Amino acid sequence: MRILTISDEIVQQIYCGGAQQRLHDVDMILSCGDLPQYYIEYFVSTLNVPCLCVPGNHDGKPTLSESGESRNDFAGCDNVDGRVRRIGDLTIAGLGGSPWYNGELYQYTEGQMRRRVVLLAARLAFWQSRMGRPLDIMMTHAAPLGIHDGPGPHRGFKAFGWLIEHFHPRYFIHGHVHPRYGYNRTVESVVGSTTVINTVGYRVLDIMPTVPKRHGRVTS
Repeated sequence: MRILTISDEIVQQIYCGGAQQRLHDVDMILSCGDLPQYYIEYFVSTLNVPCLCVPGNHDGKPTLSESGESRNDFAGCDNVDGRVRRIGDLTIAGLGGSPWYNGELYQYTEGQMRRRVVLLAARLAFWQSRMGRPLDIMMTHAAPLGIHDGPGPHRGFKAFGWLIEHFHPRYFIHGHVHPRYGYNRTVESVVGSTTVINTVGYRVLDIMPTVPKRHGRVTS
């Protein structure tokens, strides 16, 4: 499956006509937050494929849709914040938001995010026991602590490291940390069996489905 991942920054070379030429064979869109509604709607309507999203720390404020309407929802996308979804043969889970810094919507302390991770972990454990499938993609807005993160509001969550350690997603895809800011230019790392990707701007990934296990606890 070919997947377009987007986050945080508008990329003109794939916007306003560029998507049809460059991304005609994309099967799914993953949006990791902090993008205007009109930008996401453009890809959804142009590519006509499923779109999953998680909110970023700036997504609590209304943005303009393609029609010019002010809105603060995620029209055209399936918001997977705190949820697990299966698209095709891939299992995908999501957690939005950034570390707390000024109290706006979608900002969390480490303790708050830890509780959110525990709730998601329960859903993932149930999913794996019922479906016998590993977690293919974990999508977040913020980075894990110590992996691709930066200072202050761009630091990562320690709880995300726990999630990687216990559920071994094949891919952990995040945004929030802009390489052009200069404090962390690393955009891809491998942690155990997990490939961690910073998708600020965009990436195109080719991901093969996994074969489900019939019995026992599932790991990737």
